[in-house]
Amino acid sequence: MHDEIPIDIEDKVWKRADARCECENPKHGHGYLCDEPLYHRSRGSSRSDGWWIYIEGEWNIPTPEICTLMCHYCYQLEINPKHPEFKTYRGILKNRRKHRSYES
Repeated sequence: MHDEIPIDIEDKVWKRADARCECENPKHGHGYLCDEPLYHRSRGSSRSDGWWIYIEGEWNIPTPEICTLMCHYCYQLEINPKHPEFKTYRGILKNRRKHRSYES
């Protein structure tokens, strides 16, 4: 989905978010703000520092105002709220620990 976003918009969203997940959906199990640190080279990755840009609604031309920088886990929950692996906070934490152990 983020491949359709112009690079200048993506850069503005990345800078605004300060390389952290901007998700504010408490249903994802993180309280008000996820704030997970992200790594720029992990764009579109399922790693714990992977990220995606989520576009609110259905717009023809994305703008930074309707885009949200999300970690892989929040993005998966946003596009598929019933995702079997991430539907609970424990599932998210378990998956993050699993991915981090592979990365070290």
